[in-house]
Amino acid sequence: MSAIQEHWDAQAAKGDQAGTRDRLASQLEAREISKWVEPTDTVLDFGCGLGDTLASLRPETRRQGRVGIDFAAKMIRQARKRHPNLTFIEGGLDQVALAGPFSIIYTQRCLINLPSIDEQVSYINTLRESCDTLVCVECSQQGLARLNVVRCEWGLEKIVPPWHNLYLDEEIIRDETGDGLIMDAHDFSSTYYYVSRVINAYQAQHEGREPDYEAPINQKAAHEIMRCAPSGCGQVRLWVWAGTSQ
Repeated sequence: MSAIQEHWDAQAAKGDQAGTRDRLASQLEAREISKWVEPTDTVLDFGCGLGDTLASLRPETRRQGRVGIDFAAKMIRQARKRHPNLTFIEGGLDQVALAGPFSIIYTQRCLINLPSIDEQVSYINTLRESCDTLVCVECSQQGLARLNVVRCEWGLEKIVPPWHNLYLDEEIIRDETGDGLIMDAHDFSSTYYYVSRVINAYQAQHEGREPDYEAPINQKAAHEIMRCAPSGCGQVRLWVWAGTSQ
């Protein structure tokens, strides 16, 4: 078992904060993914964690054909307990073709756990073989760099990615997978990250406390349209590719 796999197995016990402590960001990402899902679609969440995003996608519609795959056994066990009406499979890329094909495959902060850019590109191309549309919500090197520029302007320390993450390089992803690219590094999260990681962080620093991810200003930024953010400072971005399953 790799160190990254061990890390995610250990995270499973943290419940709602297993994937990230920032639940508002996770909900924002889930809403962006949901825009690409129709009621009749068969859907695979690759790297599903506890399955909460999969359960949130159009919950008013039928659940048949909604599948989650994750390599962390403890995550899968927890996902089955939390969402017994959905299907969860322990495994990796080799399980996708066996379970599919799907209308939609999506990832949410999954590819950033791969140790190299070559593997990220390989996973994207392989996932496209089992779906009509591949939707990826992942952290961006360029997005984080822009966010850190703004943080430094406010006298805040730079954000450093976790040890187990390699954020996507937009230029390489574009060059290596551009043939089927429908949406390229769409920056849907600038307002949220500007408010939560700059304004809220600045206020917390001057009050001598840790920033609160659930702060009212963060909730407003996550759930309402606010046009106060400098462009490009969304740390998380959206890529969409046409699948090659047919």
